[in-house]
Amino acid sequence: MNNSNENRKTPLSFFIACPREIEQILSDELHALKGSLNLSKISSKRGGVSFESSLEDAIQVGLHVRTGGRLFWKLGNFFFNDEQSLYFKALKMNWGKVLTSKNSIKVDTTLSHDTKESFKNSHFLSLKIKDAVCDNIRKFENDRPRVEKKHP
Repeated sequence: MNNSNENRKTPLSFFIACPREIEQILSDELHALKGSLNLSKISSKRGGVSFESSLEDAIQVGLHVRTGGRLFWKLGNFFFNDEQSLYFKALKMNWGKVLTSKNSIKVDTTLSHDTKESFKNSHFLSLKIKDAVCDNIRKFENDRPRVEKKHP
């Protein structure tokens, strides 16, 4: 993992999930934390709230909000039409920025209602992403991260 101060200078994008219909309550919690944490671009979305901050402040958000659940770090985004284009676009991402071959990973994919029409098997998409991440790390380190289903 790149331990430079790069992540401290540029705000990172995060999404914190919550049960549907309470996104506004979670958003209000994040706005209340702005007094003690450097949070910006807080925006309610279906199923959670997106925001920008440092990694350290995002961890504090995860520890202090009552209505939020899982905290996701948005590393990038792209559109894909099929499993192969998903693999190749995920392969191009800079995974070395957040992982090394000494790490362990688990990939879990959830399909939205719209996506379920095009992709029937979320497990297969998870495998394609896992393959891309491992292949990307192997290209630079001649080794790959371990895949751990229970304790990544």
